[in-house]
Amino acid sequence: SLSAGGQNASPKSVIVRIFYSLPPRFSSLEFPPVYGIVAALSLVRQEVEKKTDLVEIFNLLTKNGYTTRTGRDWTAATLRTEIYKLKETSG
Repeated sequence: SLSAGGQNASPKSVIVRIFYSLPPRFSSLEFPPVYGIVAALSLVRQEVEKKTDLVEIFNLLTKNGYTTRTGRDWTAATLRTEIYKLKETSG
């Protein structure tokens, strides 16, 4: 569970705990692009619910300067994977 510090753990403390438990290949990041990915995935979820075309979602992400979980620019493959994950977790 992410709330290892109790149910009242702040989102930022949870994010910091996640960051420091990442595998070594991510340790070169100065700070995780977590807040950006949360906003990006929120945008993706909203657009998927509106049945927006994949190309339009991709353009929105790049236009707004959002990056992926690893801080890289979005690709069509990454976007498809994230949409699949969103659909899988939403039931």
